[in-house]
Amino acid sequence: MSAATRLAPALRVAIVPLPGLQTAIAALAAAAAGSVWLAVQVQMQMLTSESLWMGRVAASSCWVLPPMLLFAAGLAWRYARPRARLLTWDGQRWSLAESASADPRPVELRVLFDLGSWLLLWARPVGAWRSVWYLPLSRRTQGALWGPLRATLYAARPAAPEGPGSA
Repeated sequence: MSAATRLAPALRVAIVPLPGLQTAIAALAAAAAGSVWLAVQVQMQMLTSESLWMGRVAASSCWVLPPMLLFAAGLAWRYARPRARLLTWDGQRWSLAESASADPRPVELRVLFDLGSWLLLWARPVGAWRSVWYLPLSRRTQGALWGPLRATLYAARPAAPEGPGSA
């Protein structure tokens, strides 16, 4: 078998939640909510010189900030937590399962970010155009699979799709 016809060996990778990443996303969401609140306050301060009524509104709206920041951070924390999934390369295609016992769905997989010890993968079910999953992975959570995972991500070439257009 020549080097050109070799296929990357089969690989199974468990995708687990990353609390550090989740915390960073929640902090960014809270900072964004705080900056929106601050921009509104600055605009209201500009209007207070013209209207006494607007000055009272600006002063009384400070109570909104803590609940707004907590809500934004909580929402980001909830949606930033990826569900545990199982990513599999069978030698010809990538597939993703909701759990070890669920049926895997074939996916198109791309590396979005490669930061050495962190990866962000983009996965879309084959045949779907709206469903997209972002899969964060770290060297710490993958352990001994990290090297084979990275090698397979860059070396694996999915088989050509079968159908009327393929020759």
